[in-house]
Amino acid sequence: MSEEEKKPTVTQDDEPNWKNINELFNNIDDIFTKFGTEREMTYIEMDTVLYMLKEKIFQQKVVSIAQMLSEGQPNVEFQSQADNMYK
Repeated sequence: MSEEEKKPTVTQDDEPNWKNINELFNNIDDIFTKFGTEREMTYIEMDTVLYMLKEKIFQQKVVSIAQMLSEGQPNVEFQSQADNMYK
């Protein structure tokens, strides 16, 4: 096989939705800027918020993968036992 035949083809479904990504980034950036300025947050505090969000996303990925393995279909909806997983 030639090298071109080995490359996987990329479809439109494989591409991230950059419009949504950029819009969410801009919204989060605006909130961080406003909130951080009004509350005089340090970079460590703001970085902690981002870390908590990343961990929350990771937890949801684990839940989705576990459910997919048990049911055979992916679940991409947010599921939480509590109002706030950090309480």
